[in-house]
Amino acid sequence: MNYLVSYNHSGNTLVRYYIELLTGLPTIGHNPACISDRFDTNFLNVDKTKSPILIKRHEVKDKEISINDKFIFLLRDDEDCIKSDYDNEIKKYNKLKCQYLTFKGPRLIIFYHEILTDILGVSKRILQFIEFKETRTKAIIDTKFHNEKSLSIYRNPTGQPSCKS
Repeated sequence: MNYLVSYNHSGNTLVRYYIELLTGLPTIGHNPACISDRFDTNFLNVDKTKSPILIKRHEVKDKEISINDKFIFLLRDDEDCIKSDYDNEIKKYNKLKCQYLTFKGPRLIIFYHEILTDILGVSKRILQFIEFKETRTKAIIDTKFHNEKSLSIYRNPTGQPSCKS
């Protein structure tokens, strides 16, 4: 399996959005919902009958990721992503970094500034790393539109779908 691991606020929603857009496959978190489920419709046209292409984690349990899995780590500066209770949260942040650094299998690190400056390139790099070859070639990607669409998930404090296609 492919794991997308990050501390909160490190860009995993945007990365997952683009992976679903480019592949049509679900990415899931601790619950089985994909990013497309956060919209009023299956806006990204994700085939939810297929196995997920990525599993997102903000916390990794011991031995959850095996040497046969692929570990993708999104890294953002701790002072930017830790929003409260810094003394306790830095321990979680550092544990994730340690898990990545000691992982013996295939691993890839993506820095937050790369996500902000070239999300399409980052997404393609991830797909190459996980050896996924059949991206949607018809998609001409307006990154401004899709970045706004992805951000709309956070603009709705109720947690209800906030976008209409």
